[in-house]
Amino acid sequence: MLSGIFVPTFTAFTKNGDLDLSSTIHHAQWLLKTDISGLIPFGTFGEGASLSIEEMKLITSNLLEIKGDKKVIPTLISNSLGSIKEFLKWLASTDVTHTMVLPPSYFRPADTETMVEFYEQLTNYTDIQIIAYNIPDFAVELPVEVVQRTKVWGVKDSSGDLEATKGYLSTGKNLLVGSDKYLVPALEAGANGGILGLANIFPDKFTSAYQLYKSGDAIAAQKQIDEVLEIVNRIVPPNAVFVEKIAYLKSLSKQLVPTNLGYMRLPVKSQEVAKLN
Repeated sequence: MLSGIFVPTFTAFTKNGDLDLSSTIHHAQWLLKTDISGLIPFGTFGEGASLSIEEMKLITSNLLEIKGDKKVIPTLISNSLGSIKEFLKWLASTDVTHTMVLPPSYFRPADTETMVEFYEQLTNYTDIQIIAYNIPDFAVELPVEVVQRTKVWGVKDSSGDLEATKGYLSTGKNLLVGSDKYLVPALEAGANGGILGLANIFPDKFTSAYQLYKSGDAIAAQKQIDEVLEIVNRIVPPNAVFVEKIAYLKSLSKQLVPTNLGYMRLPVKSQEVAKLN
């Protein structure tokens, strides 16, 4: 059973867009020293849509060497079923137990029957457990019926909609919430834990919040999260779109984590934030 706080790790890039493997792994090592439950490379915060299969294999191999007893759950953001299967075939040679797969984001609209078949093909193709990734800001929204009718392990829900979270939980499947703000309400609704981008910078705050909630103090747990959100709201413009927010947070990380994670990879523009007081 997956539970606790997982981090969708940043991928480090040089100014000209080359993968900075050393910095990517150094950041992961820092995170693994905290009480997180595992790493989720190649998600939205990790710019997974900008990475090649070979880069993903390279990073995954290095993460598996350092993970200890924690989980590494690679994410697949691709419109190519063939590429997804290629990576899953390679993963089968590792000790990875779960992977997260985004619904197709290019071929809109995708009807429910097509999406059921999409996830059925994947769950029938591999013994690795598939986590369906719902993030409607970037991809086709994941229908609850797809979760009900397929053998997916469960859902990562980054919709920021607590009613959507409850809908997925009503299927009896597992759920990891992707919205930092709604960690506590999602846990109260029955979520297993969170996959939280801000934990790249504030891992101790989020693991503390999770532990406080599990000990019965939801108010103190929410206070931990609100302290993080207050900092973020000071540096991220309120009109920034989701991918711009990631760029601002990657810049903020240069002040608060031991590794310089560099730049965003084009076509996403890098951002710079002012020094925190």
